[in-house]
Amino acid sequence: MIYFTQAISEFLSRRFPKWGDCQFRFDPQTNTIYVKCHNSCRRTVIINDAQAIAELDIGIENFVVVHPDYPDLTIQHTPGELL
Repeated sequence: MIYFTQAISEFLSRRFPKWGDCQFRFDPQTNTIYVKCHNSCRRTVIINDAQAIAELDIGIENFVVVHPDYPDLTIQHTPGELL
């Protein structure tokens, strides 16, 4: 499980480099990634990428954006159309 979490963390860091310094935690029971932001500017950047996050087809059902000063924000996977 550690390798999966590391792979997903590296993928997200490369796919969304503007997120900066965030911590990732994976819950395998719910296929959820928790993204902990260290400042509110990073949270805003992640929220701006919500559509792209929702369309990722990587086996993750929910992305939960966590910041201590704001309520948690859940971005659910929305499958794209098959061509």
